[in-house]
Amino acid sequence: MLICCTDQKCSRFIQDRLKSNGLSLQERCEFLENMLCDPRVDFHHLVLDSFGNYIIQRILLLPQLESRYKDMLYEKVRGKVLLYSTHKHGCRVM
Repeated sequence: MLICCTDQKCSRFIQDRLKSNGLSLQERCEFLENMLCDPRVDFHHLVLDSFGNYIIQRILLLPQLESRYKDMLYEKVRGKVLLYSTHKHGCRVM
């Protein structure tokens, strides 16, 4: 998942699917579970990556994002707000 999210073409594909509501509710939940709960996905790396940050931005813009996913996202950025805010790619997520 991480390799795909940091690849330009794959990142754009994922962004388009999230943007156009091209995913069913079940697919969206599975994607979010993979992104936020899978220990193999390095959330920190995605936020700072030149292509991965766009996926995190798109997740934050999802309509009706369930509160449990919002809580997971907030927990992931806790303690790193200053780092992300001053990074050239991470600041786009903040």
